[in-house]
Amino acid sequence: MSQTKTQQPRTRLAPAERKDQILDHTARLVANEGLTVVSMGRVAKEAGVSKALVYTYFSNPIDLLQSVIKRDMLRIQREQEHAATSAATFPDLVRNTTHVALKEAKGWGPLLQRLMSDPQLAKAVDPVRARDHTNVRYLSKRISEAFDMPREQSQRVTQIALGLTMAAAEHLQNSDADTQEVEDLTVAMIKAAVKAGAAHEAAKSAKGKKTRPK
Repeated sequence: MSQTKTQQPRTRLAPAERKDQILDHTARLVANEGLTVVSMGRVAKEAGVSKALVYTYFSNPIDLLQSVIKRDMLRIQREQEHAATSAATFPDLVRNTTHVALKEAKGWGPLLQRLMSDPQLAKAVDPVRARDHTNVRYLSKRISEAFDMPREQSQRVTQIALGLTMAAAEHLQNSDADTQEVEDLTVAMIKAAVKAGAAHEAAKSAKGKKTRPK
């Protein structure tokens, strides 16, 4: 006698949880197979939901993929904000923010690169970048306070220091280097660079005061 296979009932999720579930499966699909395989039907199959339900939350595949970018970039920015604001000292600030940046670069960076390779998807980053400016201003403020440096100068030093973090992140993505070793080296380089930059700006200001006509 043949047995009928019973279908497992679909788990009911709150709308926000269901949306996140669909985005998680989309991100996994892109990471494993690339952008070209993403369709509403394929994502629905991977997530174990109907295609109509996917359309409930997203209007088309571009909207779906852009939502992956925006969601995860905002999450990373929130982690960066917490890492910065919870740091009591300047060395803690450098360590905390570098740790988050490199952890995300190693884990999520390759997927972000793949998504950002499409010009239509890259547009999703524009509204999120405004929040990046807020983070940079906060870091600049902390450096200004730690080294008694004018804000205009600390902003310049901050941008250069962040370039070191970006270079370290790219190195991690393109090599099998040990993450902790790269983090330790990057932290040491940033602290030295900011200290040297502060000394350079202070010397330049002092020289300007001496040469200024009385």
